[in-house]
Amino acid sequence: VYALMRGSIAVINPSLFEGWSTTVEESKAIGVPMVLSGIAVHREQTGGAAQYFDPASVEDAAAALARAIDAGGQARTYPCITAQTANAQRLTRFASGIESLIDSLAGSVADNGPRA
Repeated sequence: VYALMRGSIAVINPSLFEGWSTTVEESKAIGVPMVLSGIAVHREQTGGAAQYFDPASVEDAAAALARAIDAGGQARTYPCITAQTANAQRLTRFASGIESLIDSLAGSVADNGPRA
């Protein structure tokens, strides 16, 4: 998931309701731009540093996505990134370990065939 998010132009979250979005927190931690429904919790989590859209409007969502594409996927600086630098580094190391594990397992299956 980390590699997919990191390689994305933006992460899109069209939620109508969130308690506290882990997708937003993950995106902030790795600096991926976000295109989010304009619900209150998304605005609170990002401090205004995202492209927002009305989740009831396909046109508004498309316009927000177009703005993110026009920006070229440039990472944004989020207000809480500085405070989360250590956590982001741990997340990066963890994701790298997971990627290595998946690669190792995929190689094992390729070498030995799938288990029955």
